[in-house]
Amino acid sequence: MEIVEILHEKGVNIAERDAAGDRPLCIAFYHGHVEAVEKLLRYREPPRMPFKNRPNEDSPLCIAARAGHLDVVKCLTCKGGLVKQRDGYGYIPLRCAGHPEVLELLLDDGAGFVDDGEDSNG
Repeated sequence: MEIVEILHEKGVNIAERDAAGDRPLCIAFYHGHVEAVEKLLRYREPPRMPFKNRPNEDSPLCIAARAGHLDVVKCLTCKGGLVKQRDGYGYIPLRCAGHPEVLELLLDDGAGFVDDGEDSNG
């Protein structure tokens, strides 16, 4: 956490992607690091962000749901993470939820089993 603070204080772009295309927020979601997620969101790291040369964007909520990090999923849904927004593959977070607790939380927050989004096949 100290390194994150130092980089932020020095004006480093915390939304910058690494060579694999991942942002610090996505990495924190993947590893279930609640403290890092909260700090990056306080630093105004956007929860969703388009890729430069691709038509899609990443979804930390889908990443955390897939990994089963309930506390991190709670952190984002409490801060306005939309449970119906699609990730870069067109999946909604509910489809990514492979853990019962995460599935239940997403359903409680308004996710539905029927995917009726604009680009959905139903």
